Amino acid sequence: MILKVTYDISVLSHGYRSDPARTGIFRVIDRTAKGLQSRADVELQLSSAESWENHYWAGRFLEDEATQGRNMLAPGGPLAAGLYHAQDFLYGPGAAVRKSSVGRAATRIVRRVSGALTSRTSPLRRSALTGRDIFHSGFHAFPDTTLHVKGLRRFVTVYDLIPVLFPEFFAEGISVIIRELFLEMLRSIGPDDYVLAISEATRRDLCAYLPIDPARVFVAPLAASENLFYPVTNCEEIASTRARYGIPIDAVYLLSVNTLEPRKNMAHALRCFAEVLQESGIPDLYFVLVGTRGWDFQGILNTIADSKLIGDRVILAGFVPDEELAALYSGALAFVYPSHYEGFGLPPLEAMQCGTPVITSNTSSLPEVVGDAGIMISPTDSDALSQAMLAMYQQPSLRSVMEAHSLARSAEFSWTRYTDDVVRSYRTALRN
Repeated sequence: MILKVTYDISVLSHGYRSDPARTGIFRVIDRTAKGLQSRADVELQLSSAESWENHYWAGRFLEDEATQGRNMLAPGGPLAAGLYHAQDFLYGPGAAVRKSSVGRAATRIVRRVSGALTSRTSPLRRSALTGRDIFHSGFHAFPDTTLHVKGLRRFVTVYDLIPVLFPEFFAEGISVIIRELFLEMLRSIGPDDYVLAISEATRRDLCAYLPIDPARVFVAPLAASENLFYPVTNCEEIASTRARYGIPIDAVYLLSVNTLEPRKNMAHALRCFAEVLQESGIPDLYFVLVGTRGWDFQGILNTIADSKLIGDRVILAGFVPDEELAALYSGALAFVYPSHYEGFGLPPLEAMQCGTPVITSNTSSLPEVVGDAGIMISPTDSDALSQAMLAMYQQPSLRSVMEAHSLARSAEFSWTRYTDDVVRSYRTALRN
């Protein structure tokens, strides 16, 4: 049986406008769309139902994907489930507009029209859902146009429950906005709807928070891209990447990749790093932080400034394109990720797929990802984290064992398996 699936990709609009936004949820939605499109048993239709503005920019993203040979266009053109194609919405049928010419004026027009239309209607037409089996929202609340469509099963992906369980991990103003978006999504889930969670931990948290039938909550573990994350053995490639981000050629380094914000616990990691340097006197150990600056980034800067030992031993690499991460992972002594809470935790899996030893937290979903391949500690245990960092420097044999375990563990995850889990969930829902 061919499944007729409409998948909402509104979040991809943010990645089109900003490369640093191509992390986390963006990656999952991008890979879900590509995975579903690759299936012979799925007839995929893409939509952007959240707002007219996102509808436009998601369409531009798809057009770029097609231009670059990564064709994600469902039959019927970009955003086939929408009221208009992306270019038709602003510029009339057939208008061709290069990305470079779409700037502030276009954004203002989209937002003006969006403000006038969003309160009354979604870009997604109810008629476009006639005869469809599945409507799957990658992040946002279900649009009203998906209600009462005969034979349609509604799915939404839930990544974590941080906005309601740990609102303190968001900046005050942002917390209100994100929490309201999240609660709007939760409120849109009816007793006949289905949820995809990205980990068992997220599934448990959701079922504890929401009065939902656990049988309607499925788990589809994520994966790291095989094309982007792999052991890099080319010494010249590693050396050139190190040089590009200011890592001394004769140094060894610990690595962390994340949005630099309090939930990721990097100020704590840096204090432990300072303790290692103070007690051991190691002359050539550095700590490389990769990622965009999140809220309260000043806390990390203050931690660096407060310690004379680590001032010149911490490298803030900023945003690094996915294509360059494998070399940084592969060249690292170990990957350090003492996060307080994760819905899944893709960076540790990316590191393991590159054969890098992982030190991470024993909380939330991280044990599901790392298993027995890494060192897992409490995110508040300073001594344990310091000792784990020191062990990575002093024990090459331990690193070798962990490298092998990392590769073996990461092989248990794949985007093919993830897509299989998603489609299996769809079919279970249809049987119900």
